[in-house]
Amino acid sequence: MKELYKKELYDKNSLGLRPSKMKDSDGHIILEIDPKHFDRLEKEKQETVKFYNAKPRSCGDCNLCCKFPPVPRLEKKAYEWCKNCDIGVGCKTYNDRPIDCKAFDCFWVMGIIPEEYKPNKVGFYITANSPNDLALGMLKVYTEPHRVSATIKKLKQYQVKEEKAPQGFHIKYGPGKKDSWYLHVNYGIRGEYGVISHQELEKQLAPVIKKLPKKTLQKLKETF
Repeated sequence: MKELYKKELYDKNSLGLRPSKMKDSDGHIILEIDPKHFDRLEKEKQETVKFYNAKPRSCGDCNLCCKFPPVPRLEKKAYEWCKNCDIGVGCKTYNDRPIDCKAFDCFWVMGIIPEEYKPNKVGFYITANSPNDLALGMLKVYTEPHRVSATIKKLKQYQVKEEKAPQGFHIKYGPGKKDSWYLHVNYGIRGEYGVISHQELEKQLAPVIKKLPKKTLQKLKETF
């Protein structure tokens, strides 16, 4: 994961992804884990845990990752509970779960963030799965519409408490690309996090985007 900064950000092979047969709510093809890269991704995950001197945790009664992300192999849409999830208990087909599920661990499970940020207690989980976000020094946060305000408040506390807090967070609260808020030092004052909506960010970036080559624009539109 930490090597993403050293590689071509939008190279699917480096990310271990391939196009799935499923599209998101905006009509873009969703990417899924490419089986041939699974072992490498697992090794990189373990290297990241070692790099942060972290102590991995078990999910316990948390199942938010069974709701928020899409799972193409199960034809599960984003922000819908997986049919195999026993909410509050775990996956009913854990040993046979799709490779996308096997490859995923949020930062809390990896032990990278403090205990108090257990996803089902704070209502969100943190991960790093987007080249666009990584390029801006942001981590991805998944939450729900009614929890956005509380999530922003908690992440601002995270910046104050943690010495190695990221430059910002991309807060996703729904299946569409526009279902996003961005918490970033560039939008705040005196180095503190400030908040901007997806629509506001699009307006700011519009002049720059118009000048980008078509191939670059296509990569930016990919669903990561």
